[in-house]
Amino acid sequence: MVVFYEKKLIIVSLFIFTLCMFGLNVSAVDNVPQLQITDIKVENIGYRSAEISWKTTDEAESIIEIREGPNHEIVYYEETRRGKEHKIRASNLSPNKEYTYQIYTEIPEMSLKVTSEVYSFKTKSDGTEIEDLYKIGEHRI
Repeated sequence: MVVFYEKKLIIVSLFIFTLCMFGLNVSAVDNVPQLQITDIKVENIGYRSAEISWKTTDEAESIIEIREGPNHEIVYYEETRRGKEHKIRASNLSPNKEYTYQIYTEIPEMSLKVTSEVYSFKTKSDGTEIEDLYKIGEHRI
């Protein structure tokens, strides 16, 4: 009976060692890989585009959805390649609009999935709102 448990311990130890060798982040508490999304950033926000980047603790595939309006319609969707660093450039957005986005990451062969919180950003105004107000003011004079 003791030999059986020793063999089982050796097999489990080899499995954990193998996971660590392949760069997977393994929790010491429950010996289960812990997939996380970190360092989420929105940069280079323009009138019609924005760049969003994030990292994952392990080599993983990701999907990002960007939504607009009160009905939260998906206006941008992209899948990223497997990796630890991910970056997309969302284009064809509207100026001066509030957008929300969420990231979904997974390692399919290990059935590991994680979803980010919902984040938001606003595209820059292209100045047409000010021009429209100026024109309205001209007509009233």
